[in-house]
Amino acid sequence: MSPSSGLAALCVAFTAGLTLTLVVVDSSGQELEDGQRIETASAPLATESSSAGDVGPSLDLPGAGNSGDPLVVRADVGQSIGSAGGGLDGPADSPASISANGITGLVDGSARLPGQGPAPAGAAGESTAGTAAESTAGTAAQTTAGTAAETTAGTAAQTTAGTAAESTAGTAAETTAGTAAKSNTTGAAAAPTTAAPTTKAPTTAAPTTSPPAAPASKGTEAQFEAIRNRDPLFNRYENVPASQISMDALTIPAPVPDNGAHPDGNFRMACNYSHFSYDDPIVFPGQPGKSHLHMFFGNTKVNAHTTTNSLVNSGGGSCNGFELNRSGYWTPALLDGKGNAVVPDQIILYYKTKHPGEVQRMPQGLKMIAGNPTKESFTADYKLGWSCGPSGTSYNKSNRIPNNCGSDPVNFYIQFPFCWDGKNLDAPDHSSHMTYVNDNQSCPGSHPVRLPQISILVYFPAGNTNGWYLSSDRSNGFNTGPGATLHADWFGGWNDDAMDLWINGCMKRARNCSYGQTGTARMFARLNPLQTYQGNNFLPLP
Repeated sequence: MSPSSGLAALCVAFTAGLTLTLVVVDSSGQELEDGQRIETASAPLATESSSAGDVGPSLDLPGAGNSGDPLVVRADVGQSIGSAGGGLDGPADSPASISANGITGLVDGSARLPGQGPAPAGAAGESTAGTAAESTAGTAAQTTAGTAAETTAGTAAQTTAGTAAESTAGTAAETTAGTAAKSNTTGAAAAPTTAAPTTKAPTTAAPTTSPPAAPASKGTEAQFEAIRNRDPLFNRYENVPASQISMDALTIPAPVPDNGAHPDGNFRMACNYSHFSYDDPIVFPGQPGKSHLHMFFGNTKVNAHTTTNSLVNSGGGSCNGFELNRSGYWTPALLDGKGNAVVPDQIILYYKTKHPGEVQRMPQGLKMIAGNPTKESFTADYKLGWSCGPSGTSYNKSNRIPNNCGSDPVNFYIQFPFCWDGKNLDAPDHSSHMTYVNDNQSCPGSHPVRLPQISILVYFPAGNTNGWYLSSDRSNGFNTGPGATLHADWFGGWNDDAMDLWINGCMKRARNCSYGQTGTARMFARLNPLQTYQGNNFLPLP
């Protein structure tokens, strides 16, 4: 990259001869032009036309990257860097100098290097003014003061092959996981976020270590904190009760209210994983560690002790709108047989209905389980299955994890029942208070209340899936084929005002609403410009 290519870049030259190229993009993913200026805490960074000046904040760059690797950072013109200090800190005993070939800036003075490992002994490990990063092998970096970048060991920016779009009945195409290109220069995005997301150093392949296929013992909740998703956008209002959360704080202006009329009322959200644990507050309430390993998304504090009140009024959120959707979603963890949990590139939630005039708001605290948690096999159909392909396409549908997807993502899909008995938030079997009917049919008298139909679509990275299995495949004495116990749990914790927004704006008006659109002038805040997970896909289990 060079100024002649039109990219705003800054070269950081270390005494060891290491050269890194930094590219600045704003919060919508657009690269800033030469001549624009980002203000730091003490002085403006130099532009192409001026000499290097006092950078102001310190930037922690632990470890050594590869010469010429690009480091993508995000900032808005005029945005301040919270760290106060002097100089640009490189590896230990290697002070950096700056050659000004453009402009750059860092949000809160935190960033990561593509391909970096853990900080070596004696390397600079903490940046000033409350932005400290803790490197954990293969896990996301943890920072204080709500400002951080996730750092993953041995990971590098990944590009998912091809770019595809999902379109529904002639509506506007939307870019989805495994289809939107992931690159370390972060291309243009469809809509801005409420805050600049952290940069990614994703993996291109599973780690080379190969522990036993299943862990010898269950890790504790504290141990699993090491592989929690530390995206700082997830938890800005985690301790704020639902009644005190401002809708304006977690929504943004919508370029368009929706994608037009549709026979179904559709509302979609994108999510990223939040955490892993052996808890299940529906099947084993109050019994931590009792279940098989789960991957959780939505509410960031779901555990064995979660209640309706704690769900609705506490916890962050890992989906569009963050704390506006504190519902809990969890599935059995996908394991690679080498001691790693496999993290999806994207999770898509669909809420839809074919009966806009009948659909009603979902009650707080409703619990549902969908799929096949108690049997060793199932027949793949429109409600449950594995397949290959990015969103909008699907082939090789199966009741097992496919191993012939080539360069396409591996995905699963799960549809929940949507006719409710109108009385019970749960049932002893966690299913009889709900029932399925054909989409075009009315709900039966035994379950007369029609709720939005929830579907979960989860897209994992392309690659060799030999040895992959679900944690539930090897629980309860099962010895199933890989992926045969596919299922998901849902525990309702939506903010009522937020839920009314999309039910009235998308469902009841029969509109087609994509990622966070509500059929109104406001949409739920985005995860990041690409709406995809930007971290390590293979997390070593404790």
